[in-house]
Amino acid sequence: MSSERNYLHWHVKFIRNEIFYIFVKMSKNIEITLDEHCSKAIENALTTGKYDSANAVVHEAIALFEKKQAEDMLTSELQKGIDSGIVKNFNFKECLEEKNKTHSA
Repeated sequence: MSSERNYLHWHVKFIRNEIFYIFVKMSKNIEITLDEHCSKAIENALTTGKYDSANAVVHEAIALFEKKQAEDMLTSELQKGIDSGIVKNFNFKECLEEKNKTHSA
């Protein structure tokens, strides 16, 4: 499974089953040292046949990380709204008209 991104091309390479070099189009090298647990997790993911390379495993891991960050931010913003309390004397129609005026200008 591959989640290719148009703006970024990742190439991941095993080195002694512990270190990954990730090469980005911008010629930026990032070195990541993995503990035994993470290294085994990637190896196990590859043996399932779902992924054809360590690259694909890392792509999905990054996509899941980004999704989790977005969910955490949304949860935080929702909580801020809940914590702010109920607005009294709120006129939805007036608010909508004001928003439409602002966005149409």
